Amino acid sequence: MVPTRQITPSSIHLDYPDDDVSRRVTLFLHSRHFPGFRKLAICVDRGIVTLTGAVQSYYEKQIALTSCLNVPGVLSLIDNVTVEYELRLDPQRNTKSTQFD
Repeated sequence: MVPTRQITPSSIHLDYPDDDVSRRVTLFLHSRHFPGFRKLAICVDRGIVTLTGAVQSYYEKQIALTSCLNVPGVLSLIDNVTVEYELRLDPQRNTKSTQFD
């Protein structure tokens, strides 16, 4: 099991229903226009958002986490997001290269 990391925003948010927070987080992530964000699973329990899934880079992961913390009603964030990439052989250089799908 991958250890989780809990992130807490610095500002205080009002109490929002979990369904509303989940909808807001989903819409906010989709508005970032990263295709991988649509595959992330979002679970909300009393304002604590658990984000689970895989993205293509650490940059995307950071954008996803930061975006979630900016959504009204998110009290805390549990990070279960992994970064997946492949090392492939570059046929023209005959060397390994990192390629993000």
